[in-house]
Amino acid sequence: SAMTPGSRGALGSSAHPELLMPVVQIHALRPPEPEQRDIGLSAIVDGIGSALGTGPSGIWVQWVTVDAMHTGSRPRAFLGHCPVVTIRAKTRRTPDQVGAALQSTATAVAAALDLSLADVWVHWQALAPSTVFAGGALQE
Repeated sequence: SAMTPGSRGALGSSAHPELLMPVVQIHALRPPEPEQRDIGLSAIVDGIGSALGTGPSGIWVQWVTVDAMHTGSRPRAFLGHCPVVTIRAKTRRTPDQVGAALQSTATAVAAALDLSLADVWVHWQALAPSTVFAGGALQE
């Protein structure tokens, strides 16, 4: 059914703690085996949930397959390519939590795709209050 103004979607009301969730996007070449993607997504959710002390339920992870990748002027094959991961979350995190979430995410992506940890780029983007609309309301 279509969402209408005032109806409650999957996020519920703005008072719900899951609105503090990180949203994670992995941009990477298509892995040779589809289950590698699911293994990575699950490991990312578990790792970030542990790092932030929130558990997995409020963490959203998306795999965005890219068609081609270059490092400088060199095209990259799957082995040796550099996945780029962005974690977007509200600012209510300590530096230790952010660092642990970055490390666990990079480790999960590298392990799932059988790549070197040095080839994985992960960036934390803190979202300032009033810059996110979710759960039917502007989030503070």
